[in-house]
Amino acid sequence: EVRQKKFLVMMRGEEAIEYDAVVLATGSSPVGHKLAVSLGHKIVNPVPSLFTLSTKDDIEEGGLFCGLSGLSVQDAQITLQVTVPGRKKKQSIVQNGPILITHHGISGPASLRLSAFAAREFHGINYKGNVIINWAPDFGSAEEIEIKLWGLTRSSPKRNVSSSCPLLLPDNTSIIPRRLWSSLVSASEIEASKLWGDASKKSVRKLAQTICQCPVKVTGKGVFKEEFVTAGGVSLKDIDMTNMGSKRCKGVFACGEVIDVDGVTGGFNFMGCWSTGYVAGNGAADYVMAKHSAANMKAEPAATASKE
Repeated sequence: EVRQKKFLVMMRGEEAIEYDAVVLATGSSPVGHKLAVSLGHKIVNPVPSLFTLSTKDDIEEGGLFCGLSGLSVQDAQITLQVTVPGRKKKQSIVQNGPILITHHGISGPASLRLSAFAAREFHGINYKGNVIINWAPDFGSAEEIEIKLWGLTRSSPKRNVSSSCPLLLPDNTSIIPRRLWSSLVSASEIEASKLWGDASKKSVRKLAQTICQCPVKVTGKGVFKEEFVTAGGVSLKDIDMTNMGSKRCKGVFACGEVIDVDGVTGGFNFMGCWSTGYVAGNGAADYVMAKHSAANMKAEPAATASKE
């Protein structure tokens, strides 16, 4: 409660205390947003960010990821295509990096970054839709990979197609783990016993397309707290970023997740909270000192006049 340019803070079970300045550091709690609104601030609609993607259908028996929990691909690409109002062509949100297959779906840096940059888009589709995974983005287009794979029908005709991924890294390790490769081969409707020499042009083309444009059905988001951040909060238009002070209500400062700032993985969210907290604390202290200094300067002439 604001009373005569001071803030009356009431704690449950305790007496109300007046303060010259307050710092809102309430995280993503709705209580903090409610306080901010009561002080004249606008709230950007809060939505989850940095979450894992649940792929219920693909982890069940017969699904693409069944039995593959714990496997990862270090250099993959994941894409979410969203419809933009007024445009015929869909917008693609793309992230590259490691992808981890979990008991519930997919995670890893690339997937988590996608959830951050597409937080509002995922929220808009209720966390249900398709993402496209390219398991070998550094090996060219589907057509280029098809040419590489078709070459094996001549160079390694007796080799089993599902035995291991023939796309190799500089250290001669396969870009795709063996069990995931076997699952991709199966998803391309190629028999596990099929030899490269017996593979048809059509089946090789389908395998190349599955590698580069693998559709994965997202059925929801994960709720693991260590992977949960909120996008949204007090609008940055209402905050002076030089001291984290409010432009709407003097004496109010805000920091951390209560404001509309969120980052990707790698410690950026922690750093954002620490940095804005430091600036807000200093800003509040400077504000109070300046306020008291101004009050003292006004009081001094009055005291001098009374002595005379």
